[in-house]
Amino acid sequence: MRILELEIQKVRGLPNLKLEPGGKTFVVHGPNGSGKSAIVDALDFLLTGSISRLEGRGTKGISLARHGAHIDYERKDATVQARIEYPGVDTPLTLTRRMSRPKVLVCDPHAPGVLEAIERQAAQGLHALTRREILRFITAEASSRADQIQALLDISAVEDVRATVVSVHGELERKSREASSARDRARAAVRTTIGADRYDDDSVLQAVNADRRTLGADPLSAALSADLKRDVRRPATIVARRRPCNVELLEADLRGLRGVKEQPPQARLRKADLELRQLIGDIRSSPERRRALDVLGLLEAGIALVDETGRCPLCDKPWPPGKLRAHLEQKLALAKEVKETHDRIRRLAGSISESIASTTELLRRGATAASTVLAATEVEWLKSWRQSLEELSATLDDPLGRYPPREVTPEQVQRMLAPREILRPLRRLQSAVAATVTRPSPEETAWDRLTALQENLRALEAADRDLRLYGQSDRRALILQQTFEEARDKVLNELYDSVRNQFERFYRELHRTDESAFAARLEPDGAGLRFEVDFYERGLHSPQALHSEGHQDSMGLCLYLALADAFSRSDINLIILDDVMMSIDRDHRKQVSHLLKTFFTDRQFLITTHDTTWARELQQDGVVEAKNTTHLYDWSVDHGPRTRPAMEEWEVIEEALTRDDVPSAASRLRRELEQYFDEVCAALSARTPHRLDQRWELEDLMSPAIGRYRGLLRAAKAAAQSWADREALETLVEQDGTFSQILLRVNAEKWAVNPSVHYSRLLDLGSEDFRPVCEAFRDLCDVFRCTKCRALLYVAVDKQRQDVALRCNCESVNWNLIKKPSATP
Repeated sequence: MRILELEIQKVRGLPNLKLEPGGKTFVVHGPNGSGKSAIVDALDFLLTGSISRLEGRGTKGISLARHGAHIDYERKDATVQARIEYPGVDTPLTLTRRMSRPKVLVCDPHAPGVLEAIERQAAQGLHALTRREILRFITAEASSRADQIQALLDISAVEDVRATVVSVHGELERKSREASSARDRARAAVRTTIGADRYDDDSVLQAVNADRRTLGADPLSAALSADLKRDVRRPATIVARRRPCNVELLEADLRGLRGVKEQPPQARLRKADLELRQLIGDIRSSPERRRALDVLGLLEAGIALVDETGRCPLCDKPWPPGKLRAHLEQKLALAKEVKETHDRIRRLAGSISESIASTTELLRRGATAASTVLAATEVEWLKSWRQSLEELSATLDDPLGRYPPREVTPEQVQRMLAPREILRPLRRLQSAVAATVTRPSPEETAWDRLTALQENLRALEAADRDLRLYGQSDRRALILQQTFEEARDKVLNELYDSVRNQFERFYRELHRTDESAFAARLEPDGAGLRFEVDFYERGLHSPQALHSEGHQDSMGLCLYLALADAFSRSDINLIILDDVMMSIDRDHRKQVSHLLKTFFTDRQFLITTHDTTWARELQQDGVVEAKNTTHLYDWSVDHGPRTRPAMEEWEVIEEALTRDDVPSAASRLRRELEQYFDEVCAALSARTPHRLDQRWELEDLMSPAIGRYRGLLRAAKAAAQSWADREALETLVEQDGTFSQILLRVNAEKWAVNPSVHYSRLLDLGSEDFRPVCEAFRDLCDVFRCTKCRALLYVAVDKQRQDVALRCNCESVNWNLIKKPSATP
């Protein structure tokens, strides 16, 4: 998409403004407050339906509805309209957006798919770069920089998918842990019900069959909850009596609770707790060890993919033979060591959690009896103990992340597992129940135990099903996450490498005199994006660490242009640069013009600047034609800015001659020549006189430029002759002849310039007398320009500051200045 015409009505500070870039780059220059940024805002509104300047940080109370239209007009009056050409559409299209309906972009005539494509890409924001946004790329945090750049590259969906996969894996991992904890609790309940020290299926089956035998039923081959009471008749005495609990089972439970105070289990738990704390501390204190655990699967897969070439299977970076495998194996050894530690942590956490689960199950079963025979304070104490154990157990589900509980010492953990005052309430409970509740018969106890086991096994079977389901799903989700991240990193690294290469290329071009060896790093870093730059070959650092504000600004510009260059098939071929040269000095500003002309010949730019000199340089370098340069001045709220279309100075001179105003033409000519040859001297690295007052006469600039050009022409002919390049030599000889003829004309006519500026009764030249003077100098000026790209010729140098070639931006002119090395004897 290229803009042919742009008309802005009642938007921001512009009551009415029309520009006609004709599909080519256009420049708007003027002082601060002349309306330049309002043009950018209007284009932003046309393309996106919003104005980015009115959004984001620091814009509270500011809105498009209140501040988008001109302050003296209503929203219904504010309109932006552009006549555009669009690839694949034969006739120009007209885009219109009204401030009263900002979400509606109208295209006339209707072109299917055009609006959708323009709005989709405009929403990414890559069409405009402002001074306010430059540092967004450079000084941003890694995570926000990744978001911004991925949005610009239209790959945000990749991170959305990664976040979804990570979220799914995290949720399944959580559910798997919960199912594992539920299974441990259910096994503890089964174990405490049958009075076993450890859980195993044979012990459960033996206990079940013993109770079934007591009740006169046949033994089972497997202990399943649905079969426990199959063919078993409930004892009649249970129906006749209503008991708060079974004394036999309660006493077994109370013996288990008293057992937690015994020395062997206490010592075992204390040892496990201390070792667990030590192992967790070791991993937490080493980010490298934590990272090694996360990438274990990736390392194992990576080693399997390393082939004889030695290239990295993820990023294709070449390694010396055998070095990559050795590097990965070293990292894998650390990862396996950490995994062994992690597995040990899980086992220790599981053993402590199992003891806690047994105790909490015993407390749960004694709660009913306790509530009927104990005082309220003792019942509350038992509930509090159980609650503290459950909280402790929750931290053991994720020991690396949550254990030990904050500021809880090993001694406090011991007291949570076995409080000192445990025995007294348990004795009171046993005594009170024994005194008030009739002892059950063996059949009643067998029935009650089977009833409890049926409930326990039902919970265990459900936990086993969940663990199988979530455990398998968790493993698959982990594989999916690792595979996706490997593929993402490979693709993004290739993309970021492409952007980085262009960024380095642009920055070197911009700073070729001082940072020709510049390098950068742009690579994914988890969910973020690491961005580091070279500082004069002293290593890679954050951009804001060592570089000046001007260098940071030029980095932001180069990175933005590198990102824009990634959209070679862009629907919006327009790039807006809004006053981006604030901190970039004159020498590098000149290189920006060269950069735009050299690398972005197929793009349309809208460039706004307060710097009139740079606006002229953009013309001199062929970035923009004079007719596409507009000067804004004398802005007021009522009428907005006044505009003055730029004219080439030669057109202004010709206009003065048409009026027969020779003094004006002479004054314009001398000023133009002084400014022009100042720029020529800079481009050709010509030596000029040193003047502290910065006031050079025309001869101070023109003579060095002519002398330098002659010397370069001489060197180019000598180089062509040494290489036996007859075609180049013929061209250079012809150019030398043309140049000599022009100089003869200039020397014959230049006497008339200075006298014509001032009044003299002795000299009264008419326009026809002065026109040959202008034509001679214009032909001389054209010598220093390329006839195709209209840019000034410049001298290219190598790292040793030696002249290499005389070139133009499009390299139609490319004179070699290096002679062929002489043959050694």
